[in-house]
Amino acid sequence: MKTLIIYATQHGTTRTCVEMLSSQLAGEVMMLDLKEQKTIDMDPYDTVVLGGAIHAGRLDGKIRSFSLEHKDQLLKKRLGLFICGMEDKEEEINKQLSLNYPEDLLSHAVARTSFGGQLLFSRMTPITRWFMQKMSKSKEDIKKIRTNAINEFAQALAH
Repeated sequence: MKTLIIYATQHGTTRTCVEMLSSQLAGEVMMLDLKEQKTIDMDPYDTVVLGGAIHAGRLDGKIRSFSLEHKDQLLKKRLGLFICGMEDKEEEINKQLSLNYPEDLLSHAVARTSFGGQLLFSRMTPITRWFMQKMSKSKEDIKKIRTNAINEFAQALAH
């Protein structure tokens, strides 16, 4: 099985989650950051995984645009969709997924979830750091990567 993981990361958490997922998948796995790779050939791949971070309720614009522009191709692949964010309630995760991915892609996907997220203040600009520290009421990094969700996602892709 050949798997292509297409993602976009701003502060590195999405890349961390993608690397965790990649290590659990059998066969050839290619990871592509949309912010670094402009053209992507999905033809050689059986499975495509697509995801990125949620900021203020919105999926990364590059991932959102990619999902809309390449929807027909994605519907022909074994598909996994994910988001990265701080929300850990399933109802809210499902709401964020449905607000940020086209319904037909969500219905087609064999795996869809949130991989969790992190607030790594040292990687943020001063203004973003100040704002996020006020919002989170914490000056310490917050790490909420959902390892079990990544494991279950990998298992769903394997079947």
